[in-house]
Amino acid sequence: MLTAAQKLSVAERAGHARRNLERERWHESPAEVRRRALVRELLSPDKVLEMAESDFRDMLGCLRAFGSWPADSVASEILKHADMGTIRTSLHDLLYGDGPLETRLDGCRIRFLGTASVTEMMELASPEEYAPWNRGTRAAMRVLGIDQIPAKAFGAARTSGAHYALCNRIMAEIRGILKAHGLSDFDPIDLDLAIEEISGEGGRPSRKKRPGR
Repeated sequence: MLTAAQKLSVAERAGHARRNLERERWHESPAEVRRRALVRELLSPDKVLEMAESDFRDMLGCLRAFGSWPADSVASEILKHADMGTIRTSLHDLLYGDGPLETRLDGCRIRFLGTASVTEMMELASPEEYAPWNRGTRAAMRVLGIDQIPAKAFGAARTSGAHYALCNRIMAEIRGILKAHGLSDFDPIDLDLAIEEISGEGGRPSRKKRPGR
């Protein structure tokens, strides 16, 4: 998937990302641990199909993809266009359905949930399996010279499942290279933090200005 030059580019930046992550360590704060644990619990196979509206609102409040937008207001807008039954089924099929990843992502069409917010939920639910699609990811790919994904895919609030599946495979390779170069002791979810360091957007994730981006 990645070319030899792209792999070398990732490896060359691994040390910088590792040093910065060791310095920051903000992701180990009690608030961050609780955020991850709540989303992971609510999206677990035995909980997602029982998710109440209050749980859904709480989960959206944990997502960084919505930035400064009030999560409760976003939830209210979503619920104007989809009931909780539809939301529960869509999220369950996305995470645990039998189809290929690209088909499952394309099939999860909940208004106001864009690729950034959906993939953040996926990553929190199963960090070994899914990677984020957000501004840091896109910036890091530019920095690393990774051009396998068309530039136009990065400008849309909702990208295609095929483009995200390709991104997910690329990010899995990046994760493997980072682990081989000193990041083996970090939680899988730290991939997005390492990507932010590589892209020059290190520290706490930026607050986005539009919901679902």
